[in-house]
Formats: sequence, structure tokens, C-alpha cells
Amino acid sequence: FLDRNELLLHLKTYNIYYEGQNLQLRHREEEGELIVEGLLNISWGLRRPIRLQMQDDNQRIRPPPSSSSWHSGCNLGAHGSVLKPSTLPDIQVTD
Repeated sequence: FLDRNELLLHLKTYNIYYEGQNLQLRHREEEGELIVEGLLNISWGLRRPIRLQMQDDNQRIRPPPSSSSWHSGCNLGAHGSVLKPSTLPDIQVTD
């Protein structure tokens, strides 16, 4: 687990990398809890979709009926091979 300051430092680095694009993440605090909002582009070379879970542990989001053709989050090459994800540059962030 990351402590709050370390998470905010990583968030700041992420936002510097994506400056001027729609991929920046916002954060706020509500009732003592840190909330991070925004679009997050994930491409880890996954072969199956990520299953998201709602705040209520009993309610799950279901994938579309044809989940075998659903490749959200996948980064596949021309022949179904997984492409190497791009890496973030090493950025020093200071306050």
C-alpha cells in the first residue's frame, strides 16, 4: 500500500506526463477519504477484460454478452501478440 503523500506524488508525476491531454487525473478529499477521478488508460497486455467492482461488494459490473470479443484494455499486435506497453519517463517532481 502507498501512503497518501506518496500516492499524490505519483499522481502529480502522472499529470505532468499527460499535461495538456484529457488523461490527467483529479483528486479531492471528501469526509476524510481521498477520491481520484478521471480517465485512466490501462494497457498491460491483458488477454481478458478487467472486471470492475462497485463500492457495494455484492453488486458487480457485468461484461458485455460477447466477452470473448471484448478487448478493452488489451494492447494486441497484428497477429494477436501482446505489444510492450510504453513506459513513463523518469520525472523528478519537487514542491
